[in-house]
Amino acid sequence: MSKLRSKTAPIREKRLGVIGAYSGSLSGLISEAHQGELIQRVRTFAQDAQSDLQYVLDLLGTFSDTAIVVHGPVGCAAALRRNGTAVAAHWLSTNTSERDSILGAEGKLRAAVVQAHQAWSPAAIFVVATPVVAINNDDIAAVVIELSDELSIPVVPVYADGFRSKFGATGYDVGVHALVKHLLPPRPHPRGERINLLSLAES
Repeated sequence: MSKLRSKTAPIREKRLGVIGAYSGSLSGLISEAHQGELIQRVRTFAQDAQSDLQYVLDLLGTFSDTAIVVHGPVGCAAALRRNGTAVAAHWLSTNTSERDSILGAEGKLRAAVVQAHQAWSPAAIFVVATPVVAINNDDIAAVVIELSDELSIPVVPVYADGFRSKFGATGYDVGVHALVKHLLPPRPHPRGERINLLSLAES
């Protein structure tokens, strides 16, 4: 099955076999690596790098003539400030509250997408789901399908829920998956000899 048929990209633990915690000796690590797949050790939550949400926003913020609706508390959109400088995309937050995280905020999401469309007339609108929204289980897919038809532009769901992977760089995978799935036209047949190359910088 094509990975583009799935809701979002596979996590890096499954796609690449990466691990984030070993908790053992170097000789043990080498021995396990020679035997095959390394085992992810269970550990309590620790964030030592950006989350997948920050990587998604970092990627999507580079596209001009687009708008980003960050569906979650306003603090989740902080990564779009880039040390006080503006990003290429216009953006806003649904600013969900504690009540919204329990009862849902699909109405706020719909209103925010319509507001972004009226304010900036973007060529596409990205709806970025945050970890808070992953808890209340808003039906983002239904909202974006309805609004894509209503506004006659692509409204693209991007699921950066923060719980599936321990690796922030998974956010790049999630963002690229959404771009390819929702914005690129279907591949012509035969495929030809050209490829699309996406290069993402790491520090």
